[in-house]
Amino acid sequence: AMVRILRIKVNGLPLYKNPFDISFCAVQRVQSSHLNSVYKLFGNIYVNTVEAFAGINASGKTTALKVVSYSSMLLGAAPLNAEFIPQILGENIKTVLKMELSNENIAKAIAEATNADVKEFYSCHNLTAEQFADGETYLSLMEKNVETLREVLN
Repeated sequence: AMVRILRIKVNGLPLYKNPFDISFCAVQRVQSSHLNSVYKLFGNIYVNTVEAFAGINASGKTTALKVVSYSSMLLGAAPLNAEFIPQILGENIKTVLKMELSNENIAKAIAEATNADVKEFYSCHNLTAEQFADGETYLSLMEKNVETLREVLN
């Protein structure tokens, strides 16, 4: 099955004070004379077949292209490239936060490529049987989150 990227949103990229957010869906009405320049996804939803990035030097065009390329690689099950990750995320990453109960392979790959540590961050939606037996609560997990954030932000 073919996978199509409809939107990419990334927080915390170098050079971007706001989240990087790009949508590949056509937002304007598509006239019948222009149907050859878009791909019909379903119903009245079309995806642009061409996107352009314009801006002055050092405005983030290359970073934008790398984010799109990286997203495409991930969805295509390409292995994470240790040289590519720091180019996207920057060189000064000290810690990668991994959500609890999630697969840690991506966090480990990013940490390995950037020489960072992996720390667990709790969404507090679930407890494992072991956490429950140890008396963990919503409050105790949030306190762990606060301590983790203090540690990684200092």
